[in-house]
Amino acid sequence: MAKELKYRMIHPATGEGTIVTIEEIIKKQAPSWVYEHPDCVKELFTGAVDEAGDEIYEGDVLEVKP
Repeated sequence: MAKELKYRMIHPATGEGTIVTIEEIIKKQAPSWVYEHPDCVKELFTGAVDEAGDEIYEGDVLEVKP
């Protein structure tokens, strides 16, 4: 099974964040600021989740317990 292509997008000025799939981006269904601010932070979903079930994105800082 291929991992789902989705991104955590973070607005550069407000820090507002949203999760969007590649399909939503292509179909212009993401929030308007995603298209209006090419400098927004784009973090790709890694396909992994932590022990609490939260999705892990590029740029996340993880704590590894022995």
